[in-house]
Amino acid sequence: MVAVMPPSARLPVAGLGLGLFVLQLWHALARLSSIHHATFDLAMYSRLAWGIAGGDGWLPILDTHFIAAHASVALLPLGLLGRLLGTPEVLLTAQAACLAAVVWPLSRIGGRRFGAPGAVAAALLWALYPNLGHVAAYEFHPGSLAMLPLAFGLDALDRRDGRALGWSVVGVLACRADFALMTAVIGVVALRQDALVGVGRRIAVGSAAYFALVALLAPRLFEGGVTSASLHFGHWGGSPLGVIPALLTRPGDVLEHFAQTLRLLYPLKVLAPLLLLPLLRPWLLLIALPPLALNLLSAFPTTVHLYSHYLTPAIAPLIYAALDGAAGASLRLRTGLLWGAVMCAGAGSIAAGGYPWSRDYPASAFVPDAATADRAAVLAAIPDGASVQAPDPLLPHLSERRVVHRAPPPERGTEFVVLDVAHRQRFGGTATLLRTQQEPQVQRWLARADHGVVQVSDSLLLLRRGGDPRAGVAARYFTGGAAGPDRGAGSGAVLTDCLAVTGATLEGAALELRLRARGGCPADLAIRLGSAERPEHVQLLFDGVLSPVHLRAGDTLRSTHTLPPEVSATIARGGLRIGALRTSGAPPNKHDPPSVAVTLH
Repeated sequence: MVAVMPPSARLPVAGLGLGLFVLQLWHALARLSSIHHATFDLAMYSRLAWGIAGGDGWLPILDTHFIAAHASVALLPLGLLGRLLGTPEVLLTAQAACLAAVVWPLSRIGGRRFGAPGAVAAALLWALYPNLGHVAAYEFHPGSLAMLPLAFGLDALDRRDGRALGWSVVGVLACRADFALMTAVIGVVALRQDALVGVGRRIAVGSAAYFALVALLAPRLFEGGVTSASLHFGHWGGSPLGVIPALLTRPGDVLEHFAQTLRLLYPLKVLAPLLLLPLLRPWLLLIALPPLALNLLSAFPTTVHLYSHYLTPAIAPLIYAALDGAAGASLRLRTGLLWGAVMCAGAGSIAAGGYPWSRDYPASAFVPDAATADRAAVLAAIPDGASVQAPDPLLPHLSERRVVHRAPPPERGTEFVVLDVAHRQRFGGTATLLRTQQEPQVQRWLARADHGVVQVSDSLLLLRRGGDPRAGVAARYFTGGAAGPDRGAGSGAVLTDCLAVTGATLEGAALELRLRARGGCPADLAIRLGSAERPEHVQLLFDGVLSPVHLRAGDTLRSTHTLPPEVSATIARGGLRIGALRTSGAPPNKHDPPSVAVTLH
């Protein structure tokens, strides 16, 4: 079969591809610049590409080797280029380019069956399928790079070009080793064509051998590291094949897994945007079976959603099967089926495509907001090259350094640690804050004597190893030096054994408390504010930055609190009462009063 694109389709297909590239790249870079990544994939592969470009194949974010992280050798040239232009930016650009360029080989397949209209329709099926808008704009995955050689491989299979098919398979495996299972199926499908029997056999056997080598040896060569298989198929013993013995030994668990509604509906959701046409060509549908089957077997909750990047490898084979299935229909139906599939893909794109015209378009993810400013300030305070643990949104911007880890737990012994305290905004003012999963961990870090806070924002705290926990940012809360234990021991309204209030001022919604320490306090000490005997409004002392553990007898301090309008109005009318409490909701000591009256000045 001919390899060329129908001449009249070249311009519209190229224009669609270029538009898709611009749209996807703009969204990807906008999310990066606004620091809105919610997972660590871009950071992981940026660090991997940057590392192997410098001869370092270890991936600290997952504590594993790149061979156990899909053995993506295609990241090497991207990492080299990234050292000049910025690794995250290079990866996102390459991903957008590869995904957009897929329209060309798919259009050639459609053009052979339907002429120029089929070429354009094939490009539209790819662009509108409700998946790429999410995948290209959300993170980076080497599997996305593999979509271009995979699509050229399908084109080579379609025109019976064994040489091109072989090189395409090499390109796919250079992006992700575990796609060898998919290329093995391509080799089996190629056996149906006399011109490809020899190359198909070599591809099938070679791919299966390569898949087995990586799947079986990587976890053993790098024991202790985290592999993708262990994350997805841990409930099957760390391998998708583990479902077979599980079916014999615990069939109830297997039935429960596959009986979940999302998994039962998954095949229909995947095929519906293509008008179910791939079902007309089951032998071509087989090429999409490996990623679809693995998604159904996986325990990851996102694998069975249309927006998941785990679905992306199946889309081009599904489109190939849909085009061939429509072409095999009668002359009266074939054109209607083709454009019916395009309409279904368009409806799917509107409903769940992740594009600006889609109902699920995450517009806020691509524009700067308060979180962007907070994160940018913390990033600016971390020295280049310093080892760091940080929350996932910051990691892409910290990936070009030797030691970078996700936020604790566990502790990795890094020079800097970034703690996410966004929960304080969500639960501020309530005692629930002290009982969240995050707050006790933050309090334990702040209570340490070997870390000091060097940067504060509404949602993040930056700690430096070796810093004085009473200096730096924490110094702002001290109003004088230590007065000595005798001078501070009996002054002010005593909240608890370790702390007394010596004065308070209310100006609008701003309450300033003047305090005198009577010794070190519990790390989880907080205060109640209001006019009732047992005030309900709860806040942390010292903005939650200076741990009460580090107070010393005689310290004089200032703690400011922004109150909700109703609380400040109540205090202005009925006076101020302050109580102390800990995580349990009770006062620190059984003899402590629920609250004490404090005169406002």
